Amino acid sequence: EGGGVFLYDTGNGSAYYTTFTNCLIADNNCDIGAGIAWGPTTLINCTVVNNIGNYGLHSVGTSTITNSIIYDNDGIDLNSSTAIVTYSLIEGGYSGEGNIDLDPLLEYPQDPPMGSHSYTLQSSSPAIDAANPDLDGDGITWETDTDDQDPDGSRMDMGYISRSCQVDQCDVCDHDPSNDCIPDCAGVWGGDAKLDCAGVCEGGAELDDCGDCNGNNANMNECGVCYAQYSCNPFLLSNEKDTISLKTDTITFTFSVPMDTLTFSAISLTSTEIDNIEFHTSQDADSIRTLTLIINSPLVSRDTLTLTFPSTLQSSFGYPFDGNQDGTTGDGQTITLYTETLADYNHDNAIDFDDMTIFIASWYADDYDKELGPVTGTAPHLIPAFDNAFDIEDIITFMLMWNWANDFTPTPAARIKDSGIPPNIILQDGILQLDLSEYLENIAAVRIQLSTSDPKVKVVSEGIQSPFDITLLRSWEEDNIYEWNFGNPQGKHFDVVQLCHLETMQKQNLHLVIDYEIISTYGNVLSSGSTALEHIVIPNEYALHQAYPNPFNPVTNLSFGLPIETEVSLSVYNLQGKEVISLIDGNLDAGYHSVVWNADRHSSGVYFVKMIAGEYVNTQKLMLIK
Repeated sequence: EGGGVFLYDTGNGSAYYTTFTNCLIADNNCDIGAGIAWGPTTLINCTVVNNIGNYGLHSVGTSTITNSIIYDNDGIDLNSSTAIVTYSLIEGGYSGEGNIDLDPLLEYPQDPPMGSHSYTLQSSSPAIDAANPDLDGDGITWETDTDDQDPDGSRMDMGYISRSCQVDQCDVCDHDPSNDCIPDCAGVWGGDAKLDCAGVCEGGAELDDCGDCNGNNANMNECGVCYAQYSCNPFLLSNEKDTISLKTDTITFTFSVPMDTLTFSAISLTSTEIDNIEFHTSQDADSIRTLTLIINSPLVSRDTLTLTFPSTLQSSFGYPFDGNQDGTTGDGQTITLYTETLADYNHDNAIDFDDMTIFIASWYADDYDKELGPVTGTAPHLIPAFDNAFDIEDIITFMLMWNWANDFTPTPAARIKDSGIPPNIILQDGILQLDLSEYLENIAAVRIQLSTSDPKVKVVSEGIQSPFDITLLRSWEEDNIYEWNFGNPQGKHFDVVQLCHLETMQKQNLHLVIDYEIISTYGNVLSSGSTALEHIVIPNEYALHQAYPNPFNPVTNLSFGLPIETEVSLSVYNLQGKEVISLIDGNLDAGYHSVVWNADRHSSGVYFVKMIAGEYVNTQKLMLIK
């Protein structure tokens, strides 16, 4: 009997009274009580499973079973008249508080060999969190009593082992893998023997201050720096940048070695635009090699700041400052910093259409990093008081900086790349106009650049009313180039926009070249490129102008003006009144016209050119000299 455990006879006819706690009795084979045969005894958190015989479990006397699983055995004999069973999973069921009759869902492979089961609980087992909530009977249940909890702090499970509890080599059973017992370097489980830095168990090798094993600080220089790249005499490695943003009030510098921060009080900062610029210094909490200079005064656009690090600076080890890094201490260092130019977003030292495009795009995107106003002072040295808003103050500021930049903005050098659908540019009655009605997207910015071929053409913008919120003009009159820049931060829609009047006393048609850029509110280029335009000058009356040259040999130019479209005859006659050549005979448009007479086949002498246009008749004398 009792193929696994047999406890019954003491030899004098009395039975053992034994308590089993946290035990697995499984995979046994015997006629009676294959797993366990016992007299009066107690099972606590035990699992009796897969025992084969007349009875898998056989009990005599009054026994107590709690928090246990008895399942998948060849029958059981609990002496039901006296057994006390609570909070247990009993196959076939058993009366008592907390008992259940369900498949415990034990973990084991199908048909394994005898004795190879682990019989832990699957995560969905009904035995999990089903044990006696007050196992120790002290009246305090598992929620606040650790004696009634599994190692993970939950209510106890039925059976010999908790759902993921593993007993390690140090006989500790819990749910925390970090607590698993491991052998020390001497092979003792749970021991405290350790390897030294040289890999010797319980050896005496130690790390020095530089982290070297038995290094004895050999890699530390005399000023206490490990693996030093530089000498003990401090100097500046770098500053954060040479040009600083008007929205930035901090500048960071790095020294070659840790510094004595008390000597920083001698550092000075001056400005070309502010008499007494206020600042203070701060150190990085993690490194006294890093100095942060904090400017308390408002920054001025296009200002020059001079920062002086005096020779009195010292390292934290008392070594003096070597400002010029020549190996000899006692000299300071001066650094020149420049504040950015307000509205020069791309930092190309110009305020132009590219900056306007960025300004308008930022307006639409509520990108307040690129706001400009309000400001005080005089351009270019404006002092901004940023207010996290785009409004008329920002437009005024941009216009102030634009007008200041007019004096030095270079002449445009290159044509614009063709892109998109070109706009319709109209020249009517001497007024140059731009038709924007065909663009479906809202327009943010427009640039029109006009190049004339004649310096006698006068471009007049006075009296032209622009519908744009921002209208900025720029001209290079010595190069006969005129430019209009329009900004539309309010998202208005435009049809025809007048640009200027063209005035000229020239008695010939004008050739105009127009470059254009049109930008949408999303920052896309809707259209860009160049186009040519002929300006036909209409005279007020008929005229045959003086031939040039005259006298000539053998080519001269004959020009005339027509106030209306009409039939024109222009012929050359000799002294005998005979027509020698007909130069023009047909209908011509109103405007100025010219024709060349090449007289290389005619002899020297006096000739007459005669013009007939409607009722107008005029004759001019020509002299051919060969």
